[in-house]
Amino acid sequence: SLDLARQQPKLAMSRFEAVLAKKPTHPQALLAMANLQRQQNATPDIVLKLLERASIAAPDDVDVSLEMADALVAFGLLKEADATLQKALKRKPRNPLLLQRSALVQYGLGDVDRAVNTLFALADADRSNAGGVYLRIADLQMQLGKPSLALQTLQKALAQAPQSVPVQLAYARALVALNRPSDALFVARKMQQLTSKSPVGYVLEGDIKGAQKDWSGALQSYRVALQYGETGETVVRLHRMLTLLGKPDEARRLGDEWLKKSPADGAFLRYRADIAMASGDVLVASGLYQKVLAK
Repeated sequence: SLDLARQQPKLAMSRFEAVLAKKPTHPQALLAMANLQRQQNATPDIVLKLLERASIAAPDDVDVSLEMADALVAFGLLKEADATLQKALKRKPRNPLLLQRSALVQYGLGDVDRAVNTLFALADADRSNAGGVYLRIADLQMQLGKPSLALQTLQKALAQAPQSVPVQLAYARALVALNRPSDALFVARKMQQLTSKSPVGYVLEGDIKGAQKDWSGALQSYRVALQYGETGETVVRLHRMLTLLGKPDEARRLGDEWLKKSPADGAFLRYRADIAMASGDVLVASGLYQKVLAK
């Protein structure tokens, strides 16, 4: 068992060897042996030969294909992992686990367009989770500098999950990227109505106004957001706007008061560290980054 393999690897190894002595093509025993060898830092050749035997014994076994792909990735063989997953997908083209792992490997290879296409196939194969998959696709499309395509994808996500806060936020940010701030603000205000006790719609409104360099409008939105819920991210935004508007004393008071309430808040500590680093105060920045890492 897995517990035995972790606690008594030598005993586990002998048991797996005994199983394989009786049945050399036992796929689960071969998988277990391969995993145990990886834990023992065996060479890639030893691990991959065991997995290859498992693959030959059970060519339609999804777990075998996934284990082979994971081992290849762990050994830095991403192209080989991609080939393994493509071979498995020829046998089971709509398997969600294979599609998900394939997209990750393709992204790791830097082949973002292929990863996007694979995720679209995943969304079609796994309709119950399509909203979340569409959100991931849109994020990749934004990385590729294709906000129009991202917006189309997010419309599909909204059709699947119309109340999803992450999807609505991504939709509004795609609108901003397309220079449609009025439409983005409409989304933000709709979120304010739907989540009347949450700061998220007001934070989004502030972000949209900030992107248009409406510092005063952004400041006002962030002040309202803070009334509905204090978070380090909102305090960072508010502090940044106060600084841009030439209100350093108020910004300093805000920061000092927040750190008294939440001295270990990672968002604000990281923000202050970034400011210190930008101003050339490496010692202060280093100390603040250490506090963030120590959390």
